[in-house]
Amino acid sequence: MKKMIKLILSEWTKFRGNNKNKIIVAIIIAYLLGLVIYNGNLHDSYMYDKERDMGDQAREATGRLQVLDMLEEMGLEGVDPENPGSVEIEQDELESIEVDSEELDLLEIDLEEVEFLITEASTSTQLESYYRSPGVMSWQRVLEIQNQKYHNLIFAAENNYMDNDVLRYRNQLPEQLKENIAINEYMLENNIEPQQSPYQVNGFQFLLFILRGYTPLILLALIAILAVDIYLGEIEEGSYKTYFTQPFSRAKIYWSKLISIMIFTTAILGVLILTFFIVITAIYGIGDLDYPQAIATSEMLTSLSSNGERLGQYQIVSTGRYLALGYSLFVVMLIMTIASTKAISIFINSTSSTLGLVTGVFMLNFVFDSTLSNASIFRFIQPLAYSNIDLVIRGQVNASYVVGILLALTVTIVMIILSAIKLIKSDLLGSEG
Repeated sequence: MKKMIKLILSEWTKFRGNNKNKIIVAIIIAYLLGLVIYNGNLHDSYMYDKERDMGDQAREATGRLQVLDMLEEMGLEGVDPENPGSVEIEQDELESIEVDSEELDLLEIDLEEVEFLITEASTSTQLESYYRSPGVMSWQRVLEIQNQKYHNLIFAAENNYMDNDVLRYRNQLPEQLKENIAINEYMLENNIEPQQSPYQVNGFQFLLFILRGYTPLILLALIAILAVDIYLGEIEEGSYKTYFTQPFSRAKIYWSKLISIMIFTTAILGVLILTFFIVITAIYGIGDLDYPQAIATSEMLTSLSSNGERLGQYQIVSTGRYLALGYSLFVVMLIMTIASTKAISIFINSTSSTLGLVTGVFMLNFVFDSTLSNASIFRFIQPLAYSNIDLVIRGQVNASYVVGILLALTVTIVMIILSAIKLIKSDLLGSEG
């Protein structure tokens, strides 16, 4: 045990003295800082963007609603005959519209479509007012209006009153709307005040930011670069002969290097994330661990077979549970990345070639992720595809949380066994070690 500790301390001395490692750590710090600033900017513009979107949707509904003859029959005023889509209707006018089904039949207009458009214009107008001046109504009332709008849009999609391409452009497809409704109902039932935007910066939100998009993949790639030199540094410097002639077995040397790089990289990343979390919490607050998040159903998370036909199924859980699932998967992916990088470096024996291959693997995964359909079976069986942690946990891609853990652990074990055999049996000193 003392010999192992001595070897690990020796590895730490070399690791912290490596200028390349210092640069990579600086890049990680800069990336995390950029992540906070980026989401902060999105938060700052969120209310303005939503006000604009709701205004556009209200005007679009009004424009579709108001065929001039129909509007005159309904008693609405202020319509420009040359440009009926530019009409602006006050909220009290929308609420006072009385639909005469007999008149609509004469005009061959679907009564339910008219009612949809009235509700769409009304709810969008109210939400536009809220996003312009958040104090005009309670958060409970805002959630109720949002749910009314979402139910109305789902009804429109089911009856072909709204084009799916338009809803997709708005991020208002029925599956997304149903999820939004469930989250809103959860907050109403549990008296949880909604955040002003999905990008609001606080302690727990920062931890969520790290698990979303390509951030896990980027961090894994940077950790892989840190892991390259743990073995190859001595090989390329020529100091390995002195190192390998010390009174330590090859097995001890191998395990000391593997344990060292896992401890160093995990500790560095953990300390950086914890530091950011503490600073952000001190400035913006810690957030709420009970805040609702939508994740895949338990059946999808634990399935050992393809989930391609179950995409979009969800359950509502707390942020605490989401973070526990997300960071458990992230740690397992991190261990797999380190073990695989170390194995590749032992087999290739070249820093530049190892970096090229590792970078190529990450880039290839990015290409696959960008081009494959969400239901592709390749997403289910390809270990690195599980680096898209948020989509995996939310059940938005063909993946299983349990399968992702098992795949990562399997790859880790195989890589450790193969690389250990290779290093122990390699002739590094001109004769069999």
